[in-house]
Amino acid sequence: MALIGAPIVPSKKKTFGGAVDRIPYVECDPQGFNPQVALCQASGIEAYPTWVIDGEIYLGVQPLGTLARLSGFEQPAVKPAAKGEDSPASGASGASDGYSPAR
Repeated sequence: MALIGAPIVPSKKKTFGGAVDRIPYVECDPQGFNPQVALCQASGIEAYPTWVIDGEIYLGVQPLGTLARLSGFEQPAVKPAAKGEDSPASGASGASDGYSPAR
């Protein structure tokens, strides 16, 4: 999977958190950081963001679930909390929905 984009993309890159470092990124905006305008032009990139996954091109913003499915991403299993430990499901965080920003 590769992400090709311009200034709109930083918000999408932020969505990926630390995993963004594992996604190849090509900057097409001549004003952007480390622009590769010639590569973008030679590749026929005309819209941002553009996603290239297994040789297929997908234009525009894509939901994370779609990107996961297209790229074959499988989320690692989450180990359940041991009995007596705080867990989001137990509501121990004090939030009615079990959400804790510290997690």
